Amino acid sequence: MPNTRNSSIREIVIDKCLSGGKEMTLKEIWAEVNKELEARDEPVVRSKVTILQDLKNISLRWNVQIDENKRGMYVYYKYSDPTFSIYTPSIDAEVLLKTKELIKELECYKGLPNQQWIEEVCAYFHAMIHTDRRSVPIVTFDYTPQYVQSLRHYRPLLEAIQSETAIELTYQKFNTEQPRTYVVHPYQIRQYLKRWYLVASVDHHPESLTCFAFDRIVEFKPSTVAYRANTRFNIDEYFDSMVGLTIPDDTEPQDVILWVAEREYPYLKTNPIHTSQKLVREVEDGKIISLHLYINSELEMRLLSHNVGIKVLEPQELRQKMKERIGKMLENYYEKSRLIDI
Repeated sequence: MPNTRNSSIREIVIDKCLSGGKEMTLKEIWAEVNKELEARDEPVVRSKVTILQDLKNISLRWNVQIDENKRGMYVYYKYSDPTFSIYTPSIDAEVLLKTKELIKELECYKGLPNQQWIEEVCAYFHAMIHTDRRSVPIVTFDYTPQYVQSLRHYRPLLEAIQSETAIELTYQKFNTEQPRTYVVHPYQIRQYLKRWYLVASVDHHPESLTCFAFDRIVEFKPSTVAYRANTRFNIDEYFDSMVGLTIPDDTEPQDVILWVAEREYPYLKTNPIHTSQKLVREVEDGKIISLHLYINSELEMRLLSHNVGIKVLEPQELRQKMKERIGKMLENYYEKSRLIDI
C-alpha cells in the first residue's frame, strides 16, 4: 500500500513552503520535506518527480494557482494568492496529520455496499480542517454495479498485502475467452480512472510488476508458495514516471518532444500531460515541450485526446505509432465497404 502518512506529511510541509508569499526552489522544498520526514523517522523522498507530482496534486485538488518564477538557473514556486493555505492555521500539526490519515483510511472503503455513511464522515472532517476555502474538494463516489462489485476484492487483497501472503489469482482479460490462474505476490493497491488495480509480482516473472484490474479478477485464494517481498522497486516513484498504470516491458523512461498549438498550450500549462513536462522553446505557431517518462498506451491515448493541437516530434518510434493509430482511425471513415445499417 502507498505510504499515506508519508504523503500527508509531504502535503503539509509543501503547503507551508508555498503559503504566506514565500518563494522556494524545488530543491529547497524537497529539502524541507525530507527534513520533516527524517524527524518523524519516515522514508525520505528519493526523486524530485515525487515533489513535482505533489505540487500538481495540490494545484488540481484545491484549484489553486502555483506560480513558477524563473530567475537565473532556478525556478521558484509559490502560491499566486499569498493569503492562501490549504489548512486551518489553528489546528495542531499532529491533529491535522491524524485527521488526514483517518480520511484516507475511510476513503479506501468508499463505494462498498451499505457504506454511504463514509461520504458524510469524510465531508465532515474535510470541513473541520479547511476554512474559508474557495474550493473544498468534492468527495466523489461511483456506485455503478461494476465498480461496487469489483470492490469486494479490496479488503481480502489488502489483508494479503499486510500479511505478506502469496495468492493464486484467476484473471480474465477482456480479449481472452478463458481465464488464467497466476501465483502472484501482492504489493500495493492503486486507483486510476475509477478502476482499482492490484500491483503485484507474478511468480514466473519476478523481474517486473504487473497490474491486475479488480473488475477482471474472477477469484483468488492463498497460495502455498512462499511470499516474495518487494526489494526491487520503489513502486510510488515507478508509477510517477508514467501516465496511467500500463507497465511497458523492457523499456526505460525516455524523452518525448511535442509540438503544441498556441491555442492548446494554456490548457497544457495548467493541466500537464506529466509532471516532467517542460517548455523547451517558442516557435512561430506554438510551443515545443518535452516529457521524460515511459511510453505506454495511456500516453498515446492522452496525446490523441488533444486532436490536432499536439504533434509528436520525437522519438520516431512513438511518432510512427501515432501515425498508424490515426491511419486506422481514418480507415473507419473512408473505407469503401458498404455502410452498416443503423
